[in-house]
Formats: sequence, C-alpha cells, structure tokens
Amino acid sequence: RVEPEVEEGVYVSVQVSMNKGSNYTDNYVFYRYLPTPNVTAIYPISGPYRGGTRLNVTGNYFVNTSLLACVFNLSIVDTILSGTPYVYPNGPIPTQSPVPAHFISPTLLECLTPEVPSYVYGSNLFMVVPVAVANSFVDPNMDESSMANYTYYVEPIITKLTSVSDQQGSEYGNVVVKVAGLYFNN
Repeated sequence: RVEPEVEEGVYVSVQVSMNKGSNYTDNYVFYRYLPTPNVTAIYPISGPYRGGTRLNVTGNYFVNTSLLACVFNLSIVDTILSGTPYVYPNGPIPTQSPVPAHFISPTLLECLTPEVPSYVYGSNLFMVVPVAVANSFVDPNMDESSMANYTYYVEPIITKLTSVSDQQGSEYGNVVVKVAGLYFNN
C-alpha cells in the first residue's frame, strides 16, 4: 500500500527501510498517483452477448497509460501477482474484464465489449452490467454515479423475409418488407 495520498499526477519516490527508518533504499523507484476516472456516458448502450461492440466512453480524468481499461460489471481477473483468477467484487466472472481501452482524449476513450459466455446468461435475453474505467487496469472508480450501464442481449435471428416481390425490390425503395424471427427487441 502506498501512503500518504497526494495530488493526482504526482510522482513520488518509493523507499523501503528494514531498520525502522535508520536507512532507506536509494535506487530511486517512482510511483505515479493517477486521477480517479469518471464515466458519464457510453455509446452504444447495448450490444450482443458475443461481445466485440466498439464502445465509446465519455467522462473525465482518463489518462493515456498502457494500462487504461474498461471494466465491465466490476469484474477484475487478477493474475498478475497470484497467477490464479480472483474475482472482484461481484461473484462469478460474467465477462473477461477488464479490457484494454484506446485513449482518444482525457474525456473520451473506446474499447471493445468482452464476450459473455452462454453459461453465464443462460436463458436471460438481456443482462445489464455497469461499465467503469480504470487508469491502471485494476483500479476502477466503483462509485455508482461514476459508471454507466451497458445492456447485453441475445442477437435476433431472422427466420422469414417477405415482400410483394419476394426478397428483392427497387433501388428507389418504397417497398414494404416484413421480417419475422426470434429475440426482437421492442
């Protein structure tokens, strides 16, 4: 744990003492305090369970680091130190999260939504998960007012397409086409 808290963006020297403060390491290792990111909106607000939807995230305090990430459902798989998955804090991992984010500006980034395995959503046609941002991969802002909700859904399946002229029509449009299928959203 790094203490005390200081102003964001500040680099501090990290030193260790093995004899209660008489001597400290002098190899000049630095730690950077990053601001806590806030998410104010996402677009689009929904996508299929298979993932891969390009998500635009707006907010503030996004920092261009190699560890910038989108965190879905506050699930963080921590294998860096332990080598074994650790889920934080909402139970079973609904998504492989966090996912890397692409920095565009301090107020805009984008990421690809992760897949949700079918064993997680089962027969649920929809699943809403909070989306947060972490400037250093595993430290998302967990304040509910600093997240946005993303809805995963089962992709619709077209079973029948009909029109007056079968499955084709004029390039000028104005042809009524009827679509039948499964899992359509209102």
